Amino acid sequence: EKKTETETKVETEPVDPPAPKSGSNIMMFIFGAIAAAALCMIGILLRLLFKGNSEKADRQPVQQPGPRADGQNIAQPMDYDEERTVNPDTASAAPAAAPVAAKPVKSKLTVNAAVANHKGRVRGNNEDNFCFQGIYMERSKMDNGILLAETKKEPVQMYAVCDGMGGADCGEEASCRAAGELAARKQNYAGLMDRNYLTSTLREISDAVYNDAVQRGQKSGTTVAMMVMQGKQVVFANVGDSRVYRLRDGVLEQISVDHSKVQRMINMGVLTPEQARTDPSRHVITQYMGMPSDIRISPYIVENQEVRVNDIYLLCSDGLTDMVEDKQIEAIMNGKKNVKETVRELVETALRNGGKDNVTVMLVEITRV
Repeated sequence: EKKTETETKVETEPVDPPAPKSGSNIMMFIFGAIAAAALCMIGILLRLLFKGNSEKADRQPVQQPGPRADGQNIAQPMDYDEERTVNPDTASAAPAAAPVAAKPVKSKLTVNAAVANHKGRVRGNNEDNFCFQGIYMERSKMDNGILLAETKKEPVQMYAVCDGMGGADCGEEASCRAAGELAARKQNYAGLMDRNYLTSTLREISDAVYNDAVQRGQKSGTTVAMMVMQGKQVVFANVGDSRVYRLRDGVLEQISVDHSKVQRMINMGVLTPEQARTDPSRHVITQYMGMPSDIRISPYIVENQEVRVNDIYLLCSDGLTDMVEDKQIEAIMNGKKNVKETVRELVETALRNGGKDNVTVMLVEITRV
């Protein structure tokens, strides 16, 4: 049955409940608000707790370096010559690089050593000097020359010859300073077995020689030829044209290599060693102790060598090698004489052959290792 619009509206509208009293309505509203706030707070706390646990699970604590499976430490210590970066606000500066300490060696090293020095027959002054296991000639006594022989039994030993140059007193000052500097380092001769420390030491001495000359308003320098022994091990070094030889099984062999113009020409095949002995430029050297500080010397170094009983090592200035050929030196050294008589005969031979320069001859004979 079709109904009118008014009738339909009356039938579908809900019946309103009775209105509550005004006091009860306010209390219900307050309780509802409190309950809603409480639920909201609980939800917020739960979300924060879940998020914190999630982030904690994603982050791992920073681990300190520890041993690897192969037993090596992840954080390896730096070698002594590596660069170190230091924060000056939180740490003191890293110490300077120390020489490589040689391992203690129970050594029976015993040598018979001798040195002879003479100013020659032409020069009015003596520009040669030496370091004989910490002994060198004082400046005021250099012109007198010397003949010295001793038996040495120390586990570390160092011997050197220096040939000064520069004219007047310049060469004497240079060679004396270099020999004195080497003598002053006797307590650390073992450190000179290390190539890097040996090089840096020679550069320091070269700078000292140069600075002395600058203060005097002069130009001077010196050569050096040296050997350092510890136990059976020996290291050789030279700057300039002073030389080191070894007599082994009766055969004389040159160990050092001259820093000279003629040596360069020999290396290039322009000259033979025989031609170099008389070449006009034979006394022009390419390196020496006392070069300007901005030029770094590069010593010729021979390492990883062993001494043998009955080896005889010769260290000398060019006052010997210019006057006496190697074959004659070999013959004299092979004679049945002790080292003191041998150095005397070598110097006297150089003098008989002209003695045009100062001459220094040092022999080191190995008698026990």
